[in-house]
This record gives sequence, structure tokens and C-alpha cells, in this order.
Amino acid sequence: MIKQAVILAGGKGERISKVYKNTPKSLIKIFGKPILQYQLETLEKENISNVIIFTHHLSEKIENFISKYSSKKLNIKCIKEKSPLGTAGSLLENLEKLDDDFYVIYGDIIFDIDLKKFHKFHNSKDSDASLLLHPNDHPKDSDLVEIDDEGKIIKFHKYPHQENIFLPNLVNAAIYILKKSDLILSEDTRVSSKLLSRFNINTKLLSNHKFNEKKNTKNILNLLKENKIISIISDAGTPIISDPGGILINEWIKNKLDIFPVPGSSAVTAAVSISGFSNNFFFCGFLP
Repeated sequence: MIKQAVILAGGKGERISKVYKNTPKSLIKIFGKPILQYQLETLEKENISNVIIFTHHLSEKIENFISKYSSKKLNIKCIKEKSPLGTAGSLLENLEKLDDDFYVIYGDIIFDIDLKKFHKFHNSKDSDASLLLHPNDHPKDSDLVEIDDEGKIIKFHKYPHQENIFLPNLVNAAIYILKKSDLILSEDTRVSSKLLSRFNINTKLLSNHKFNEKKNTKNILNLLKENKIISIISDAGTPIISDPGGILINEWIKNKLDIFPVPGSSAVTAAVSISGFSNNFFFCGFLP
């Protein structure tokens, strides 16, 4: 059972700030009650015991509200970001404070859902990450999510949408379940350990280079079949592209295991990295 929820409440709310200039979005009142209070009451009802609130804009007002909020079940902690980090940045910066599985909730939504049912779905799919989706009344100007028959996300359709195609009315409801990696593979653990320590990431690091990749493959496949989460990182550039990892990727594809790339500046490069392509190519240098 998941006992931890992370609430992201650091945004400026630039559009709504025209109406509420000195009020963070999470403290805007709906029928006399702040949005954040609705969230905390729902989390308490769902037996969540540990809540972390990431703040930035007008953080002192959120901290003041929490200092006066009374709950016998919730342990609530506010963490102020020195600068806006975004969803992924906030989580990475505080990874050591997060449980192995946790909810992520945007700080400007009111919800009343069965989190246990959501978690049950998450477990039934052996998911590393699950997104709560819902239909809305303005899909034409919303980012839409496409899923297959098993509920697996296959594509995100950003607004504005491509013309003359049919898209499902499924929108990100801003509630996730995320799971931390069990093992991180890296070509050079000396360099990668410095990067990970910057973000206080203490996940076990395993060396994976061209001299031991074949040897690693069997053990790593066994871990994946035990529903462990394995991440591959590179100290520079994209893993797999002219870096170790290609042997593993091809074996994972043969065994029909799920692989999720994390896109950087090039989504094409991220897609190629998990395609199982032949790594026999020549690197001729960078463009002038």
C-alpha cells in the first residue's frame, strides 16, 4: 500500500494570478475552502500518512497554512525550491526523501477518487509509472493521451493537434503513481556517481561497458523478470547511441520487456536508442 503523496505547489499560476495576485494556486478558495485543504482531507481519507509539498512561489503562505492545519494522521512537510525545477527536477532534487512507490499530485486540482483502486490497477499492470486519465469538456485545446487496449500509453498528442485525425478524449488528470529504479547501469560509474550524488540519488550503480555487457545480460534479464526497474544512463550523450547498452536493448526486445526512453533535446534520438537498431555505423564528427 502506498503511504506517501507528493504535492507540486511551486508554480506561479500566471493566468490565475491576474485575479489572485498574492495567493498561490493551491490556496485559492473554492466554496470557502483552499484547494490544498480539499487535497489533504482526501489523502487522509485514503489513509495516506506522509505528504511532501514542494513550494516556491509565495511559499511562506503555504507554509503558514500548513503550520495551522490540524491532522492526527498526516505527517506534512513543505520543501521550498531555490528555483523552479519543474516536476522531474523537484523529484530528482529530493529523491532520497521519497518512498519506493508514491503518488504525485498537482497542487491546483480538487479530486475525490479511489486511490486504492488506482494503485490496484498500477500493480496489475506491473507499471513503473501510471497516469490517471479522464475525459474533459474541451479536448480540442487540451493535450491528449492515446492508449492501447491494455491501457498502456502509446502516444501523447500535444495541442495544437494534427488536423483530420481522430483522437480519444483522454486528458492527464495530474495524478500519477511513480516507482523508483532498483538499479542504474552506467558505462563509467566514477563519472555517473558524481552526477547522482549531486541529486542525492543512492540507488545501486552497476558498471556496464563494452567489456562486460554480454556478461551482465543474463543477470539483468533475470532482475527484470522479477519486476525490478533498471535504468541505463550515460555520462555524456544518449545511452545506446555509440555507447554500451545495445546488447541489452536487443535482448529486452527479444524477451518482450517494456523499455521507456526519456527524451532530451531530440525525441528521434530517444526513439532510435530503444529500437534495437544495428550499432554498426560510423561517427564522422559534428557539423561545423
